[in-house]
Amino acid sequence: MSGGDTDLDLSGWSLRDLEAQLRQADEAIRTVSMLDGVARSRNKNMAIREVAILSVRRRRILAEIKRRRKALEIWRANQTLVHSPATPDV
Repeated sequence: MSGGDTDLDLSGWSLRDLEAQLRQADEAIRTVSMLDGVARSRNKNMAIREVAILSVRRRRILAEIKRRRKALEIWRANQTLVHSPATPDV
């Protein structure tokens, strides 16, 4: 994984794609974290670095998902107001 992945523009991704990417990042972190009896510190250091990179990517994806879900919630609330029958002013 290159360092450029942390600069990835997520704006063009669908919510479904973002959720899939989040699951993949979680799985990759679990896989890298489960190195059994790492004999060489070099491999361990590489694994730690990869987990750090994946964690940054995961946090960015999760933040984008939360932002979009909140925006969708607000949009739905607005649609309910716009399309609800008007109540008479008393």
